Amino acid sequence: MLRFKYIVVLSILFILFTAYPIQAVVSTGGSTGGSAAGELTGQPAIMKFVGVVDKIENNTLYLQSGQKYSLNGVKVEYSKGKPISRSKKMADMFFVNGVLKEVTIR
Repeated sequence: MLRFKYIVVLSILFILFTAYPIQAVVSTGGSTGGSAAGELTGQPAIMKFVGVVDKIENNTLYLQSGQKYSLNGVKVEYSKGKPISRSKKMADMFFVNGVLKEVTIR
């Protein structure tokens, strides 16, 4: 009887561990230098930043906060949805490993 219980418990554990794969938790925060313990290498750090647009001039995006970003080689989309404000436009900017890759103006 004890052997039967042992086999049943092992079977249940085997089913549970194969049905629910274990996933590693990876921080996409700004680490400088080498990889931290437990962090997978080769994963891009993705960051989203939202700002209020002051103007777009000569392929450069100017924000009201005083920051400016070059739009050379950047995918720029204009949202066709309902505008948030008539006077202000928002820019959703996506950075991959610290490099601006995509901007959505709404």
